[in-house]
Amino acid sequence: MSRPLSQRILILTPLAMTLTIGAGCSGLKPTPMIPTYPAPVGGSDGISWELDIKCRGQAYRLAEQTRRSNINREVGYTLIGIAAGVAIGSALSYDVEPRYPPGRRSHWHHGGYPYHGYRRDYRGAGAVAGATTGAVLSQSAMRDPQRVYDIVYENCIRNNWGYGQ
Repeated sequence: MSRPLSQRILILTPLAMTLTIGAGCSGLKPTPMIPTYPAPVGGSDGISWELDIKCRGQAYRLAEQTRRSNINREVGYTLIGIAAGVAIGSALSYDVEPRYPPGRRSHWHHGGYPYHGYRRDYRGAGAVAGATTGAVLSQSAMRDPQRVYDIVYENCIRNNWGYGQ
């Protein structure tokens, strides 16, 4: 039996809100392209162009890996938050029984079908709260791609200083 449109909207609204809030909480940074403090290139005390290009390439590759792992980490935390929120919301949900007049076991609606009560369902609210909490908690687990870029670049320059000049 298919669900009516109003019930589908009620089911899809928390999902849309979760995705919107989760995207708004994202603090992902782009992959850096230049070091914060580049080494001097050329001259008597500078490094060669080849070494600079090599070190920038290594740093970019590792910073890109860091950015991708940050994305995976944020998505994972958000999904875990959604699952936990749905579980908690499901545990908090309860059925509301109708109050019948004395001597009656059911109440007929004007549409011709019996009214047996309804369910207060908190799974959608739990999913939204869990997604938001997961996205916020993922921010503390992220690594800064610019810092990774700078460390790799500086280590490469330091380890190769004097070679290839």
